[in-house]
Amino acid sequence: MSVLNKSKIFAKGCSRAKQGNIISEDAHAVFLEQGLLILSDGVGGHCDGDLASRELVSAIGSNIISHIIRDGAVLRKEIMRYHNTVMRSSDEKLLKQRPGATVALVSAQGDKLYYANVGDSRIYIFRSGILKQLSRDHILGQSCSNILTSAIGVTPRLEIHSGMLSISAGDVILLSSDGLTDYVEDAIIAELLNSNSDMDFILESLVNRAFENHTRDDVTLLLMQVI
Repeated sequence: MSVLNKSKIFAKGCSRAKQGNIISEDAHAVFLEQGLLILSDGVGGHCDGDLASRELVSAIGSNIISHIIRDGAVLRKEIMRYHNTVMRSSDEKLLKQRPGATVALVSAQGDKLYYANVGDSRIYIFRSGILKQLSRDHILGQSCSNILTSAIGVTPRLEIHSGMLSISAGDVILLSSDGLTDYVEDAIIAELLNSNSDMDFILESLVNRAFENHTRDDVTLLLMQVI
């Protein structure tokens, strides 16, 4: 799916389930006219992780696009509102079985980019040959078996990292599940983003690199180019 919107962006996404699986626990969406990209990864080890990520993307996306976004407060508000709804939806005794999810989202509004994340799904900006992480990893440890310290619908206390920055022509925004970032170094990601290739080739190359490095997770990516 691709779109050219009023914020002068072009966006595409792709996803591949981990080896041996048919259904991915990741979900993503591009809301065309609103310049909104959302990615979610169902929390591993919890039931219905695929359902959790799909419901999150649908609900938060639909709520955000009903607003006129003038700052990042709307993103934080809708993430927190959805989290509270999920936390109230089942008995506290079932906390360990309740499906949860990460979220990473960006909203391009004119020359401003608002972003927010919970968990270990990442947001990067690639500008002038330099890749910079905008999101914050809410994890304990630095291995491929990271323990999340914040996740939608799982952790009673929710940490939301958010921010805003100015964007201009040539900037590239990448949203990614940890199926990529736990297995492919930032330097390799930057090299592919700097290759001047089309978006389809870049997305496919990043996914392939993750699987070549034996990722044990689903891989989902969203790319936004400012033009």
